[in-house]
Amino acid sequence: MDAAVGGESLGLEVPELAGRTRDRLREILPPFGSARNPVDLTAQAATDRTMLTRCLEVMLDDDNIDLAITQVFFHDKYGMMLAEELIRIHRESPKPIVLLSGMRSDSELEAECMAMVKEAGLPVLTDGLH
Repeated sequence: MDAAVGGESLGLEVPELAGRTRDRLREILPPFGSARNPVDLTAQAATDRTMLTRCLEVMLDDDNIDLAITQVFFHDKYGMMLAEELIRIHRESPKPIVLLSGMRSDSELEAECMAMVKEAGLPVLTDGLH
C-alpha cells in the first residue's frame, strides 16, 4: 500500500514497526501478506476470521504505534463476533482504534454491528454511501 493510502498524505506519521512486532505479525499473516506498516492482511482474512483482531492486538502492543486504523466489514455470520472482539480490544487498549467501514448492503446484521461498535465508543469513518 502506498504512503498516501497509509495516511501520510493526511499528515499522519506511519512509523516503522518494531522487529518483534513484525516477527509476531509474520506468525499470523500468510507468507504473501505484509508485516510492514500499514499491514496487509490480504484476502486471506476473509477465511481466517481471527486474523484481523490478532494483528490489531499485536500492533497496539508496539510502542511505536499510538493509534490503529483498520478497515472492517460486518457482512456475514462472523460480523457479530468481529464487532464483539473489536469492542473488547477497544476497552482493553489505552490506544485509540478507528474503524473504516466498507458497509455495502442494507443488511440488518451490518447495521446492528455498526450500532454496537459506535455505542461502545469506537469511531467509525464511512465512505459516505451509508
